[in-house]
Amino acid sequence: MTDKICNVAVDAMGGDFAPASVVNGAKLAVKESGSDLHITLVGIEDRIYEAAPDLADQKESISVVHASEVIEMCDSPVTALREKKNSSINVVAGLLKAKKADAILSIGNTGAFMAASLFAAGKTEGVVRPTIGTFYPRNKDEGFILDVGGNTDCKPHQLFQFGIMGSTFVRLFKDIEDPSIGLLSIGEEPSKGNVLTVDSHRLLAESSLNFKGNIEGDDIFSDKCDVIVCDGFIGNVLLKFMESIGGLFESMFMSAFDCEADISSFEKPIAKLKDGFNYEKYGGVPILGINGVSIIGHGRSTPEAVKTAIKLADKMFRADLPDQIRNNIEIYKESS
Repeated sequence: MTDKICNVAVDAMGGDFAPASVVNGAKLAVKESGSDLHITLVGIEDRIYEAAPDLADQKESISVVHASEVIEMCDSPVTALREKKNSSINVVAGLLKAKKADAILSIGNTGAFMAASLFAAGKTEGVVRPTIGTFYPRNKDEGFILDVGGNTDCKPHQLFQFGIMGSTFVRLFKDIEDPSIGLLSIGEEPSKGNVLTVDSHRLLAESSLNFKGNIEGDDIFSDKCDVIVCDGFIGNVLLKFMESIGGLFESMFMSAFDCEADISSFEKPIAKLKDGFNYEKYGGVPILGINGVSIIGHGRSTPEAVKTAIKLADKMFRADLPDQIRNNIEIYKESS
């Protein structure tokens, strides 16, 4: 742990509501965190100050670095990183690489930001492929699932390492001494699933990780495990599905009543359910397996979601997460 001021460099031009949403989220973050946090907003300077003219009065806690280009959501990640050298994503990653930022965040083009983060920080020693994961709601608490879109095609050893990284993250951030791990498959038996899940099951079962075996789709919201491991194709589909549940439930519930029914007594329970599936509650997803702290936010992030993502980045930095992952990759490699 460290008590130094954490400087989080944030891509101010990413997301559907940039730069206003990002700038206002940054202001909320420093307001709640006090003097332990500094934020560097990166983007088109005129547009940033237009969104928040009072930023000039907050230079001690929020600074601005000009970047003249923007990588759009529709841009090809590799092409955009190569051709838009002065994009906000490239400049943010450059600050991390130059050690002028302790953590970075973008709610823009996910592929471009993940590639830029990897280029800037490099992979954690021993990690085959970095991964991204997120918390999701369950009956009593929260579970953690990875990968949720970083790696659509995976090898068994990658899923094994996802289990190590997910377990490390949950142990630090949920204060669970030995997080349990489940492998998402189509049956509980080790022989069920495709070649990837069968071979991944063997690696996880032969290790000293707290592996509980395969879990099926109807186990996802149960308490059978703290960490769910799957490839990024399945994980991203599942993540988007879970994000839609709150709104779907509200719509179906409302349609069950006629227009004259008094449903005021149900408003708080409905709001509580929707909040459980609200991406703002989790802020962003961490990139695990790089030598630095990088958070990917949701493209529709509001100021509240941006604030939460910035605070997650600060917490990851203070917990020295990259070193924790590096140590555990070595430990479980030896025991597998």
